[in-house]
Amino acid sequence: MIEQPAPGQPPADAEQPVEEQPVEQPAEQPAEQPAEAPKPPPAEEEEGGCAEDDGFCVEDLTNDAEALKKEMAPKKQVKVAGDAGTIKGRVLDATSGSPLIGVGVAVVGTDYKTKTDINGEYELSVPPGTYQVRISYDAYEGMTISGVAVAKDQAQAINRELKPIAGMTQTVVVKAEINKESSAGKLVERKKAASARDVMSRDDIRKSGGGSASSVARRIVGTTVVGDRFIFVRGLGHRYGNTLLDGARLPSPDPNLRTVPLDIIPSGALSAINVQKTATPDVPADFAGASVQLETRETPDKLLFQIDARVGANTATTFQQANTGDRFAGDNLTFGNLGRDLPNSFDTQRPIRPSELADVQTGQPLYSPAQLEKFGESLPSLHTAIGRKTAMPNFGAGLQVGNTWKPWGTRLGFLTALQYNNVHQTLREQHRIYSVVGNDEDGYTLEPQPAVRYEGVKTTQNVQASALLLVKWNFNKNHRLELTGVYSRDADNEARTLKGQARNTCSLEIAECLNTRLRYIMRSVAFTRLGGRHEFPGAGGLTLDWFGSFAQARQDDPLLRESLFADNGVGYRVVTNESGKFQFFKLVDNTGTGALNLTLPFKQWRGIDSRFKVGGWAETRRRGFDVRTLDLEVRNYGGLPPGGTGNIFNKDTVGGDIPMKDGGTEPFVINEIVRPDGQDGYKGTQSVYAGYAMLDLPFTRWFRLVGGARFEAHNLTVAPYSPYAPNADPAYRAALRDRLVLPSGSLIFSPRSDMNIRLAGAETVARPEMRELSKFLFVDFAGGFGVQGNPDLKSTKVWNADLRWEWFPSANEVLAASVFYKYFDSPIERVIATSPRLQTFRNALMAQNVGVELEARKNLSFIHPQARDFSLGVNFAYIYSRVQIPPPTPGDPLNALTSQTRPLEGQSPYVVNAYFAYDSEKSGTNVRLLYNTFGRRIVFVGANHLPDVYEKPIHTLDFAMSQRVYKGLNLNFIVNNMLNWRQTYVLGPEDTLFYQTRKGTSFILGLSYSM
Repeated sequence: MIEQPAPGQPPADAEQPVEEQPVEQPAEQPAEQPAEAPKPPPAEEEEGGCAEDDGFCVEDLTNDAEALKKEMAPKKQVKVAGDAGTIKGRVLDATSGSPLIGVGVAVVGTDYKTKTDINGEYELSVPPGTYQVRISYDAYEGMTISGVAVAKDQAQAINRELKPIAGMTQTVVVKAEINKESSAGKLVERKKAASARDVMSRDDIRKSGGGSASSVARRIVGTTVVGDRFIFVRGLGHRYGNTLLDGARLPSPDPNLRTVPLDIIPSGALSAINVQKTATPDVPADFAGASVQLETRETPDKLLFQIDARVGANTATTFQQANTGDRFAGDNLTFGNLGRDLPNSFDTQRPIRPSELADVQTGQPLYSPAQLEKFGESLPSLHTAIGRKTAMPNFGAGLQVGNTWKPWGTRLGFLTALQYNNVHQTLREQHRIYSVVGNDEDGYTLEPQPAVRYEGVKTTQNVQASALLLVKWNFNKNHRLELTGVYSRDADNEARTLKGQARNTCSLEIAECLNTRLRYIMRSVAFTRLGGRHEFPGAGGLTLDWFGSFAQARQDDPLLRESLFADNGVGYRVVTNESGKFQFFKLVDNTGTGALNLTLPFKQWRGIDSRFKVGGWAETRRRGFDVRTLDLEVRNYGGLPPGGTGNIFNKDTVGGDIPMKDGGTEPFVINEIVRPDGQDGYKGTQSVYAGYAMLDLPFTRWFRLVGGARFEAHNLTVAPYSPYAPNADPAYRAALRDRLVLPSGSLIFSPRSDMNIRLAGAETVARPEMRELSKFLFVDFAGGFGVQGNPDLKSTKVWNADLRWEWFPSANEVLAASVFYKYFDSPIERVIATSPRLQTFRNALMAQNVGVELEARKNLSFIHPQARDFSLGVNFAYIYSRVQIPPPTPGDPLNALTSQTRPLEGQSPYVVNAYFAYDSEKSGTNVRLLYNTFGRRIVFVGANHLPDVYEKPIHTLDFAMSQRVYKGLNLNFIVNNMLNWRQTYVLGPEDTLFYQTRKGTSFILGLSYSM
């Protein structure tokens, strides 16, 4: 049950003074209190949205403002013969400020009377004259207003508030049962919320076609959807958000990113995606852009069975030639990593390499030639050749089953959802890396020719499978338990070729280089949550809610195979120092979270509902990451290595390091690369213990204070790890220790029931990821940038201020404007330099963002009543950002940042979203056209005189349609990236190319059936 919005509208200034008399026993029968508002229809609906139930047709009018208004309109009034004036106004509950529906308004001694509508408003036509007006309502203290003078063609305003009769308040508080998963229901929640937020309802996701959450996310103000999966809010990147599922921490399937992709959970199991933009003490404070809160839906009242299937194509990929490598069992089910793992024989105590000695004194090698050869030939696959094949269409399917039983007078329900997607994507890429020439006196410029010039083709098969189980047990209206389980697997099977030149790796004098890579990355999340909510009426309505959760995120990246070939005019031949790299990465991240919250409602001095809330939060995290790098190198071989770019590694070419002069005929030998001091892996621990207190206190029905503070004790340690180097260098260890009191507060002024003005301020924090603190080094391709963490990073403190005005003209409409300011103390940025050619992370001194947001969602019925099914929405965010950089550090070129004045890394100066929608419940048609763009933003901060790298704006246009074909059967059609805009990175004053690709336009056709 959701209370009607409050507070009400104050009396009109133009109202004439009149005499009020309490009514002890009204002469006429008081107006009957209206029946409870219609409940939402059950899951099974007749065509047209109406289900038969016990002979009655029950129809949900929540989203149909016109139909609802018509249904609740007062009965026909007595017609006035001759001249007339008007008595009109609004009647509210004096305690809650809620509009009262069906209040009787009558002119004493006449037949002129009416009732208030769903907004508590009324209008009554009467002949000119002076009257007594009686206002009456069951269980409320009625009143009579004397001396009401009504003039010809004039309106006399009478706005009043009725007090509940003592002892009967609980039985007469007006509530409406609305569909909480509808757009209108979520707007009501947004209007009454303590924080500034935007919400995508289940209704929004469903109408977007096929349940794609990412396509509808662009309706959120200041939001950019990156990679069709991730939400960036207010132009800020991965670092400045957190993701919660029913309040519990949800880790990303890519543990190197904080942002969780929208498709990790089957969207059919979600009630809403809630994007909270201003902090409150009861929410973890590690965000600055937004906290994305995923809310699971209620279990169905009766048996639910829903199945869907879809097929798709991409203009850059489908039915075109695509790269391909060897296949393993389980590739199409996300289990291809199992066959690619190293055999148990590789679990050695010492590195596997010819130079490893058993005895340093005698120089006796640890491994014999026969052992080395066996290790080399025992790798899971020696296949490195990349072939070509025709890419087949994309496809996917989903299934939902749910039901509810009522054992022992309780309500026990479940919902399970399964989802599978198999998508191919081919990118034709351009890579450029430039060095810098010049001096301090004459200045620095980019070299005329790039040091690295590659043209490439990368084909990735992404397979995603996920499952969700919800069990919700309501013992009674006061006690409830919930169990949630999620398991998601996401695998990328990649085959990449890069052709061109790479100086110092593949000389410019050589005609062409070819870099090949085969890679399979599996990411998974296993999440479980047990929680409960308990209300104790005997303790003043005290509410206790709690949960405990455990999540494991894994990233398994076995058997990365990379080779470099050079064509010197007579054909390709492998480059000896980059002949064959075989890498095996493994990461396991375990997170446990628990929270307990106590909410005590109370009446403030005017009898208005208020609440006090306290709680605690505990979170612990353990992560382990390690890598094995096993090269097949040319050693002690005087001849030429094998020619061509095929499978050059086999039993005839992989040997045991026997010199050619001693009869050796096999050029390649296994050699394990081990970086010193444990820099090939790391282990990390993190803990956050928090407590908070907050007060939600209305001073009046139209002025409310929400405030409090959150204390967070945070500890994070990252240490290098290698099974071969247990005593890692302490200089490579990282440790962060924060003890922060994070206050937040907001003032909410509601000049009318459908309008809010919010002023909010809060302190939040952004912490570095473990990967960013680790000294582990990874190079994306031969000659490219190495990526390495920085153990000296520290947390970023963020001070936030927001001012928002929001108006909700009707159930599905909103107009809003916001101004916000953010101050970042020590923001973390990605930095690149060409000497050394490295990407790492650094703290700037400070940054400031000032922004404006505008939002409008409007139904077009104001143009013509026939346009009531059309709606238009647009939102715009402009952000001015400036960062202050630290002075250069002698001997550290990566701390000599190039730009003295620039915006924060990753910050877009503007974000624009727009949509045009058609929704007809009668025909079952839903159509969406969505547009998004963002401003030019820095993706890499340049250092050591290398310019900053910018991503140029991308314009995205998507189309989604859903059409009901028959009862329970829907046809969905989606077109994503209709404009097929290039993704382009540039640097320098002339926008010199750094990277470029196109993703192509995707078409998806699907069918769904539910019963």
